[in-house]
Amino acid sequence: MWSYVVMTQVKIAQFKSQLSGFLKRVRAGETLIVTDRETPIAQVLPYQTPSDRLTILAAKQTPKMLKKIKIPKARKDTNSLKALLEERSDDLEQK
Repeated sequence: MWSYVVMTQVKIAQFKSQLSGFLKRVRAGETLIVTDRETPIAQVLPYQTPSDRLTILAAKQTPKMLKKIKIPKARKDTNSLKALLEERSDDLEQK
């Protein structure tokens, strides 16, 4: 899920004076954290085209069809926290 990305911290003055070099590194996939007196103020990361981040799929059912789905009502004695924790533990076991 998470990829290991190198994040380099760079001070503003150094970033300004070596901008072209830092942008080449970003283009190669590196992420930069720009700092002002050791405080992070900006993150420079490689650009991704919108098609790389989001895919829009056509709906398989119309909203009218979805309204016909019968959803059972929850029992009054349902412990939602317990159900959530059980679901999460099932997800962890599957990995």
